[in-house]
Amino acid sequence: MKSDADIGKLPFLRGVTSLLASFKHDTNAATAAIFAILLPVIIGFGALAFDVGVWTMRSRQAQGAADQAAYSAAVAAGLSTDGVTEGRAIAASMGFTHGTGGVTVDVTNPPATGAFAGSTSYWQVTISQPQNLGLAALFTTSTPTVVARAVAGNGGGGSCVIGLASSGVAVTFTNNSQLQQAECGVFSNGNVDIGNSNNVLIDADLFSGGTVNQGNNAIVTGTITTGLPQFADPYAGVTAPAATGSCIPEVKNGGSFLPGRYCSGFDLPNNATNQVLNLAAGVYYINQKFKIGNGFSIRGTGVTLVFDVPNPSNDVRIGNNTSFDIFAPTTGPLSGIAFMSTTAPNPSTFTFGNSNSISVQGAFYFPNSTLVMNNNLDSTRCTQLVAFRVELSNNATMRANCPGSGIRDFAGGTIALVE
Repeated sequence: MKSDADIGKLPFLRGVTSLLASFKHDTNAATAAIFAILLPVIIGFGALAFDVGVWTMRSRQAQGAADQAAYSAAVAAGLSTDGVTEGRAIAASMGFTHGTGGVTVDVTNPPATGAFAGSTSYWQVTISQPQNLGLAALFTTSTPTVVARAVAGNGGGGSCVIGLASSGVAVTFTNNSQLQQAECGVFSNGNVDIGNSNNVLIDADLFSGGTVNQGNNAIVTGTITTGLPQFADPYAGVTAPAATGSCIPEVKNGGSFLPGRYCSGFDLPNNATNQVLNLAAGVYYINQKFKIGNGFSIRGTGVTLVFDVPNPSNDVRIGNNTSFDIFAPTTGPLSGIAFMSTTAPNPSTFTFGNSNSISVQGAFYFPNSTLVMNNNLDSTRCTQLVAFRVELSNNATMRANCPGSGIRDFAGGTIALVE
């Protein structure tokens, strides 16, 4: 609490005190009359400044409560509890109880407005509270309302590599593997095999339901934890919508393409006259084969490629120096999935290599197959590898936290405030 002397030092009151002192020695009646008129105005502006200060402080408090409530609602939803109840409980604990004192705490999923409107991975909290006018009622009859809004949801991090096989080796690092991703971990239901592979550097935590075989030539800077319970498939239950429409003829040259049923697949030779494939947003159902020659560029935003080929080991072949610039959809049933396979028989193998540039934001999801990644992954994109078995070599640096990417994770993944 300020003493009288302290209060006298405040700039506003110091000015008023000086003004009063000057009037004390002024015998001019006109000056006294002007002062009498201005005094209520001066006091009123001071009162208004005080009330605005109170409203500003309350607005900041409401924003802090909205941030915490949105974050907690998203976490609760990831743990299969009631996000609305949790969000309102957090807001109440910070002084904003829904339905009390005119306070409204709206907790919605998905958000109705903003950049993440309609995305079920995100929760929006809006807090509103009418404020008392106080002395500001001298100047206005309009009651101000403090409004705060926040959105939180899956940041897409936590796990960069997930091996689903519960027996044998589920994740393998071969020679020259460089997984420099301290932000997210490697999860394996089965064993992890690093062995005596040369030039292996894993800057990530390893979590295994089995064991980790690490040879003397392999360097792991992260923490190794073994014997853990089985990890759930974050995309379990995902089913590609049934392919409809007529079959699109076999693709033998580059160009611009629409989503649909590619019943005869892609067979692009090295000497194709157009080596650029521009894919419009949507789902591409690829049957029979996906054979890409050397030097092709495949681009698309909001794209999922679904493979249903009889023999992936032979029928999925990607030539050297091929680049992928793909963004997975961020909403819908295939949210966060850039590549997936419906091929059931195991062991089937999908190989992405060699010397290719994989610039993909989204998941490679092959739950019944082995995914072999022999390429340089783009460190500016969130790329997730989820397969029955995963084999990695070369440089696999990936980002971990990409709010809005749609990438899924354990218990909702890494939660982040995004608005």
